[in-house]
Amino acid sequence: MDEKVKDEKLKLLGKESLKNFHDFYHIVDFLNKLLKDRNLIFGYTMEEDGSYALSVYDALAKEE
Repeated sequence: MDEKVKDEKLKLLGKESLKNFHDFYHIVDFLNKLLKDRNLIFGYTMEEDGSYALSVYDALAKEE
């Protein structure tokens, strides 16, 4: 995950859990590069059950 996401409290816009992770990191990387100018940050984490969660953050809005 991007260091900026870890260091700052960003406003989470959405999150979705997925079971299939095959090449998923390529999609996250692609979205980050494609939508960087729209101040969106995409990240993913592995959940305790083994699924992966995709998160979308607004880089300009801070979490309240």
